[in-house]
Amino acid sequence: MKNDNIIEMLESNDKDCVYLAVSMIRNYSTLLSVETKKSLNKISLFDKIKNYSDVCKDLGEDELKLSDFNFLSKDYRKKAFNQAKLQQIQKLFNGDWKLDWSDTTQYKWFPYFEIKVSGGIGFYVTYFHSSHFGDAPAYFKYEETSNFVGKLFIDIYKELM
Repeated sequence: MKNDNIIEMLESNDKDCVYLAVSMIRNYSTLLSVETKKSLNKISLFDKIKNYSDVCKDLGEDELKLSDFNFLSKDYRKKAFNQAKLQQIQKLFNGDWKLDWSDTTQYKWFPYFEIKVSGGIGFYVTYFHSSHFGDAPAYFKYEETSNFVGKLFIDIYKELM
């Protein structure tokens, strides 16, 4: 078994392929490189992260509170608070991956929402940019990660609108 094959499976957009790779890694964990084990940790985040508290716990950071932003005027506090929470989420799910606007071959995925007639918002789809175009509150290395974050943390995104 080659570690490169497992990593390639982990980076696949095919969910079945990813879960097969995770299963293989769990069965052959003593044969794996440190890099492969890091990839497994990223994938398993989908299973263990259920809320913002889990993000902070996994990062080993304190949960942010609205009062942490009291230095800002009242009009900007809530938006900055939620933006900072998304930055923590982005940090956890992207790991060592760094967004590079000068690399036009690097996809930068972000959740996109629709405004409903009722006035609420709903997760719509994930888009990507390969060069700097517009702005999103957080970008992710993988489309699947962007989908997961957009659906799970929709309340945080709502606060930014």
